[in-house]
Amino acid sequence: MKKSINFYDFRNEFLNIRPDNFSFEALQVLWQYFEDYESETNIEVVFDPIGICIDFTECTIFEALQNYNLESIEQFQNETIVLPIPNTNKIVYLDY
Repeated sequence: MKKSINFYDFRNEFLNIRPDNFSFEALQVLWQYFEDYESETNIEVVFDPIGICIDFTECTIFEALQNYNLESIEQFQNETIVLPIPNTNKIVYLDY
C-alpha cells in the first residue's frame, strides 16, 4: 500500500520526528530533489524520513569541504550528490 505525499506532509513528518535535522530551506531542496528524481527516472521513492536524515547532511560548503578534506565544491560534486540551498552558503549532500 502506497500513499502520495505533498511538500507539506513531507515537511510536517520531519517536524514531528526530527525537527532539528534540516532547515525549512533544506527540506524544500530535498523535496525538489526527490520529485525530480522520480520524474527523471520513473522510479518511485519510498519516503523514509529517518533514512533521509541518516543519508543526507545540511551544513555550510566550508564545513563539508573540511569534513571530507577537499579543496573545492566542484571536487565534492564529483564525489556525491550536492544540493545547494538558494541564497545561502549552505548545501545538503549525500554522505559517503
